[in-house]
Amino acid sequence: MQTKRHNLDKTGRQAVQDRLKKVLEKRPEVCFGYVHGSFVSDDAFADVDVAVFLYDRPETPLQYELALESALMEAVHPYQADVRILNSASLSFRYQVIKGGIPLSVQDDERRTSFQEATLADYFDFAPFRAMYLRETLGTGV
Repeated sequence: MQTKRHNLDKTGRQAVQDRLKKVLEKRPEVCFGYVHGSFVSDDAFADVDVAVFLYDRPETPLQYELALESALMEAVHPYQADVRILNSASLSFRYQVIKGGIPLSVQDDERRTSFQEATLADYFDFAPFRAMYLRETLGTGV
């Protein structure tokens, strides 16, 4: 089954971001959120990727992601949404969100910048080890 791809101009994408922001701003547990992935980097997108940092870790993270995903999809219908929690995400995922994402909703900018600084520091501290691993296992000069 092939995934349907959507095209929106800049105004259309901004309208989707505004609707996402409204949903996130009504959720007191969301410290900040980003839109990222193909929605912000490609001409065509299959879904709208959203990453959120929560004040507290939910008891059931997957259930939380699915519930927020449902609320966001309702707001951006007919587009699909894909939600991930940043608090427990991998370092490479956090870096990709920060590097290419756009902040949607920020309730605590100090916490967001601390998260960003820590992620970047960890990522670049780890980068030489990643390059060495890739050279040794794949024989690449990355």
